[in-house]
Amino acid sequence: LSAVLTPAQMSRVKEISLQLAGSAALSNGEVQKALALTPDQIEKIKSLNTKMQEANRGLGEKVRNQEITREEVQGMMAKNTEIMKAELAKVLTEKQAAEFKKMQGPAFKADE
Repeated sequence: LSAVLTPAQMSRVKEISLQLAGSAALSNGEVQKALALTPDQIEKIKSLNTKMQEANRGLGEKVRNQEITREEVQGMMAKNTEIMKAELAKVLTEKQAAEFKKMQGPAFKADE
């Protein structure tokens, strides 16, 4: 991409990529380094990601067992994502949270 895009465009692609990744971006080594996360913070983020994956895997299992519908699972996964965001907010310092938001740049709105 860097052969085709300008440096400003490449920067924007990175910002949008972080926006789309959401809280999962905090598992990226480059992001962790840029935010100067401590080993304890990195471990907490890893633990939260594992719990989220387990919860979502459990929901997938319930769909396969026909205990819940696909529509129901979408709402439940969205709720899990909101809980994850709230828990991650507790892990970052105010300065780190502000820097992470800055790294994501202006909100990207895709044409629908």
